Amino acid sequence: MDETTQCPALLDADSRFALMQLCSTAYLSAGALNEGGCARLERDRLACRDRDGYWRATADGKAAFARMEDLRRQSNRIGDPSLA
Repeated sequence: MDETTQCPALLDADSRFALMQLCSTAYLSAGALNEGGCARLERDRLACRDRDGYWRATADGKAAFARMEDLRRQSNRIGDPSLA
């Protein structure tokens, strides 16, 4: 895994959201896929286009998304009074 996979915070907001959309239909339904964000993900090897021109997340992209989701869940738990 490269540095971006280890630290998803290095992605800009458009690239981060595009990665979220590529990895989860819940995010894809929130709006149109950001082509510029996908192109930046491609440069970082987190996304690629298939033969038909459709974007998909690479294995590193899926790992970065999983890490982002883990961090999101952890930050949500910090404020949860039921965990005290």
